[in-house]
Amino acid sequence: MDIIPFVSKNGLWHLDKPEYLNMNIIGYAPLIIVERGSVTLLDELSTGMFTSLNLEFHYKPIHPHDVLLIKEGVRYRCVSLLGRDWDFFVWFPHYVFKAMETNNSPDRIYIKISSVII
Repeated sequence: MDIIPFVSKNGLWHLDKPEYLNMNIIGYAPLIIVERGSVTLLDELSTGMFTSLNLEFHYKPIHPHDVLLIKEGVRYRCVSLLGRDWDFFVWFPHYVFKAMETNNSPDRIYIKISSVII
């Protein structure tokens, strides 16, 4: 299990792990999440009220879970989100995969909201 923090600033979601910033880039380059499926996932989990989410990424079944993602090629299909059936694809940028320190590129990802900040 990995706990991965995300934060929303000025309407954009970021991976909140400064240690994954590429320090070879001049200036500050935030780890922005722009892929539509990832943004949809974070927006839905935040319910439009929270600006910070700590998400538990589990690679073996857990119950209850808030999200179930199933690997299809290089991306994941979201089949369940907050207890409802969903059907959209999620692709994570390389720095999110890097934050999945205990299991990179698993077949299934079970996500549970660990904590939120308004």
